[in-house]
Parts: sequence; C-alpha cells; structure tokens
Amino acid sequence: MKYKIGEVSKILNIPVETIRFYETKNLIHPEKDENSNYRYYDIWDMNRLLDYKKYRELEFSLNESLESIQSASLKGFTDKLQEKIDEAEKKMNLYQLKMLKLQNYRNVLKNIPLIIGEYPIVNRPAGYYFINRWYQGEKIRYTRADESGGYFEELLANYTFVENIYRIRKEWFDSGRQEEEFEWGFTIKKKWADALNLRIDERMNYIESVQSIYTILKAKEKEYFSHKMLAGAFDFMAKQGYRLAGDILGNQIASVREDDEDVRYMEIWIPIEPI
Repeated sequence: MKYKIGEVSKILNIPVETIRFYETKNLIHPEKDENSNYRYYDIWDMNRLLDYKKYRELEFSLNESLESIQSASLKGFTDKLQEKIDEAEKKMNLYQLKMLKLQNYRNVLKNIPLIIGEYPIVNRPAGYYFINRWYQGEKIRYTRADESGGYFEELLANYTFVENIYRIRKEWFDSGRQEEEFEWGFTIKKKWADALNLRIDERMNYIESVQSIYTILKAKEKEYFSHKMLAGAFDFMAKQGYRLAGDILGNQIASVREDDEDVRYMEIWIPIEPI
C-alpha cells in the first residue's frame, strides 16, 4: 500500500517538512508519479522513519542515526549502542551527583536561621580554590581567562559544584590591617572534584580539612566581605581560648530578596588553634 506525504505525516505524527528533509538525506525513497508529481511512500519508508525517530530519542545524533540505518554493519551498530550505553551511564552518574549536591545545598539553606549568630567548631571540608582577584603588594590583580590554563572553562563547565570563594589573609589580621580587603575566586569541595575527576595542578590551592569556627553571615547586596563582619566570631574565638591559624575562607550560598532589599548569605570558615 502506498501513502501520500500528508497521510504519512498524520499516521506517524511527523511534520511534512521533516519528512521532506529526511528524503534529502536519502533516508527514504518515495516513488514519484510522473503524471501527477505526487510522491508515494510505502511501509519500508515508514519503518525507516520510525527507526530514525527511535534512534534520535536514544540520543543518537542526526548523522549517527542516518549511518545506523543506511550503512552500519551489525557489529558497527552493536558497538554504537554500547557507546550510547556508556554515555548514558556517565549522565546517570552526573545526575546522581547533582542530586546529592542539591540535597546538600538545600540542607545548608534550611540551617541558615540556626547558624547565624552561632559559632560551632567543626572541621572545614577539604577542597580546592582558584583565586582570580588578588593583591600583589597594594595593587589588585586579576587572572585573565587566557591565563588560567583552561581552569575558567573547566570550572564553569562544572559550575553546579563550584562556588565563589572569598579569602582574607591571616597576615592582614596579624599586621593589624583593617581595610575592607578580600580576594576572590572559585572553590570546589574535594569530594566533588574527586567524583568529577577534575584536573588539579599547581594553579589550584588545596584547602585542608582543619578545625575551624563555622558561621553564616548576612550582608546587603553590595556589602563586601570584610573584617568587621567577623567581629562576633573573633570575640567568640578569644573567649574560647583560640587564635587564628590560617586564611579565612568564605563562599556565597544564596542571594535573595528579603524585606524589600537584596541580601546575601555567606558561609565562613575561620581556622583556629589553641592559644
């Protein structure tokens, strides 16, 4: 039995323009009536259209789908299916990681009201960070994307697991320097970097898991991360008999609208040691 293009379109729910496109790719070969110029499609054409539709839904590319139908051997087609299985497994693993990240993120946000103004002593999670804005003497320097050795691209490609990091150097506190100064970059926890097989070299600073005061700060949208915001944490540290043991690191965890103004919440890790 032969079908006109409109009938094929209705039966298979494929637009007429798409069927014509597949014809230009030699996927189907309708019979042309020389008198009427109508094209007629048989059941084999329809089977090929359905095969193509199936492969596309299995995330074969256009060319991969055409090759599988038109020229692939049994072994070649089997190998291509295995390749797609491997790709699907990678995607499943990535989505599982994203689910864990989302759950972790949600839990941090739910705990914000409980942590603000409190200063639990915990072990800071290990990780890595890449500083993009830093001080060289008194001058602010920036790392350009083409100077990052590809890290900008790699971190942005995995930005679900990456956070903005703020750093206040320990030496600034030791010297009594109180300007509103901080350095800025990107950070990723070690567990995410390991799971993603993220490339790590000397450009990435390692964050050790050390005893730290943990807290969450609330700031207005354009209020910089600064020394004075840490006054409460430092009062607590002194009363507990500790002193600063390293650079202070913080990362933004939320930017929201509250009481008709923009506010930010930041996690802060202050490494400590007994006096």
